[in-house]
Amino acid sequence: MKGLKCQKGHFFDGEKYSSCPYCEDGGDTVSNSVPQFTKEDIEYAKTAAANDGEDVTVAYEEDRDREQTIAYQWTPSADVNADAAADVPDFHIQEERFEPVVGWLVCVEGAERGRDYRLLAGRNYIGRSVDMDISIPDDQQLSRERHCSVIYDPRSFRFVVLPGDSSLTMLNGETLNMPHDLKDGDVITCGSTKLCFIAYCREGRDWE
Repeated sequence: MKGLKCQKGHFFDGEKYSSCPYCEDGGDTVSNSVPQFTKEDIEYAKTAAANDGEDVTVAYEEDRDREQTIAYQWTPSADVNADAAADVPDFHIQEERFEPVVGWLVCVEGAERGRDYRLLAGRNYIGRSVDMDISIPDDQQLSRERHCSVIYDPRSFRFVVLPGDSSLTMLNGETLNMPHDLKDGDVITCGSTKLCFIAYCREGRDWE
């Protein structure tokens, strides 16, 4: 099956139909591949449902703190040809599980100045690799993996920063040689990047 999308957002099988079977004018095809659902697709779905009488379901809305967690499906209305409706490809992106944020690191100096990074319970490794929990790929002075790490212990409500085995890490301008507790506003320097620590979870405010 060749998934196509017309200008009105209908999906249909391009191997069976030369133009959209749901539009009176046939609809101009705007995509010749299985579509990825964009922010514009979601906004169109909302508009179509509200203004055009289309029966469109948006199961999840975009969440800035999550991965792409959107399910988007067009449901044919009663007057659509049954055979054509059966050929509508069902595109569905399942919601991925996520862990609640416990704090943030904000880049105040370096290649990604202004960017924030979410901290989760447990250990958060920092490095250039995309496999790191906090990845800063453009800082060439940063170790590829495990330059340093930040741990949050939900039992004691403590945040702790740990240096890597062979990488220079500094806390508030002083060399970090051993684990050290973090408090709001502390600045971790790793490579050419400075990260300001901000806590969300603390005693009396957690996700338990």
